[in-house]
Amino acid sequence: MTEDAKKSPGWDRPAPGKGTAPDAITPPRHWTCGPGKPVFKDGESSFDVIVLDEGEVEVLVGDERVAVVKGPGAVLGEVGALLRKPRSATVRALTPCSFTVYRNFESLLAKNPAILLQVVRTLAERLSGTNERIDRVFTLLHRAKVDEDIIDAVAETMQGARVKGENLAARKGFWSRLGF
Repeated sequence: MTEDAKKSPGWDRPAPGKGTAPDAITPPRHWTCGPGKPVFKDGESSFDVIVLDEGEVEVLVGDERVAVVKGPGAVLGEVGALLRKPRSATVRALTPCSFTVYRNFESLLAKNPAILLQVVRTLAERLSGTNERIDRVFTLLHRAKVDEDIIDAVAETMQGARVKGENLAARKGFWSRLGF
């Protein structure tokens, strides 16, 4: 959640891990945001989960729009909250938006399985979309008659293989052969 959001009326909750019991569900906060305003930014360490009650937002990785999400009921920030990692994307309002912000997401999920089902569906949709994009990349590499060693290096890198702190695609010259 951006600093502007935290300054909204009624946004006086304690910092993470301070003032609330770990298993307590802190009452949700409601917040509104105008077009063009960030909901949260890449790299932020907030573990709040935000439900888009009304409006439309865009999800940005760097400067690239990777998704447009419409309310009501869309869940934002769930990956960082579940994994306890900083935000991996920026979310910005495209239209006037209203949100419900949940502080202790794990307890909320435990007490409200319907939200858990929505999160699982959202993650499954994202995984399916990612798999489709990966398939398209490999199809394009094969059609472009890219050297099999490079395609293998990309596949190994995607599976997490590393050599001396570098990924195999870099070691086998994938990026330099493509002109990077």
